[in-house]
Amino acid sequence: HWIVLHPILSGDNKIARTMANYFATFHRWNVAILHRGPYPYGSDTPDGFNQKLKNTYSQHQNLSYWLERNYKIDPKKIISIGTSMGGIANAASASKMPYAGYISIAAGCDILDIAFTSSHPELKEWRERQLENYGENFYEEYEDGITNDVSDLASENLDQTKMLTVITLFDKIVPTKTQFRLKNLYK
Repeated sequence: HWIVLHPILSGDNKIARTMANYFATFHRWNVAILHRGPYPYGSDTPDGFNQKLKNTYSQHQNLSYWLERNYKIDPKKIISIGTSMGGIANAASASKMPYAGYISIAAGCDILDIAFTSSHPELKEWRERQLENYGENFYEEYEDGITNDVSDLASENLDQTKMLTVITLFDKIVPTKTQFRLKNLYK
């Protein structure tokens, strides 16, 4: 079997490397990690925010196609695991990808609720900048501009038996209530 790991949006992928080491060492599974360079949370425009979401989802799907094309891996033998934004991309792509299973850890929706209620310092700073740029109506500006949220892309065609959502408590970036909202998309 293969494991495809989709890590957090920013950072150095320590969690993904730890998970990869575990699956390779103790289970002798092949592991591929989608490496993304770190970039700041949020964006200074709704269009930029939307584009980052779209790029993240595309990277997720491109890795699958690359593995299939270059290594002749049967997608039905791949388990996809995503953490935080990687888990959100995992959930958004689940109905489009023929993987054996999907695990989303500390992932949530809707993305705006995460961005506007997270206690993470970088997201707090981003909200302050948006308040300066757009005034009191900045939430509405983003709400109208975001079309790539997982709740918009999730499909009712998803096989429920293939999706596992792992809820974490007290996550600084993805509030627990948004994690339950994602889990409930696939009931």
